[in-house]
Amino acid sequence: MESHVIRCARYARISFDKAGDEHGVTNQLADQQRVADSRGFVIVRTEVDNDISALNGKHRPGYEAVMAAAARGRSK
Repeated sequence: MESHVIRCARYARISFDKAGDEHGVTNQLADQQRVADSRGFVIVRTEVDNDISALNGKHRPGYEAVMAAAARGRSK
C-alpha cells in the first residue's frame, strides 16, 4: 500500500492579548501540533495573528497568507 504525506498549515489568532506575551496563540499552536502529530500530518506552514480581532473585517495578514497559500496549493 502506498502511503502519502498529508501536509497542512496551522493558524492561531487571539483577539486581545492584554499581557502581550503571545501565551494564547502559543497554546493554540501546541494543541495543533499535537493533533497533527497524532494524525500523521506534516505542518508545512505556521501563521499567527496575535492581538488582532476578526471583528468588522480587520486585516489579518497571517490568515490571508494561509488562505492564499492553500489556494495556490503551496506551503510558501
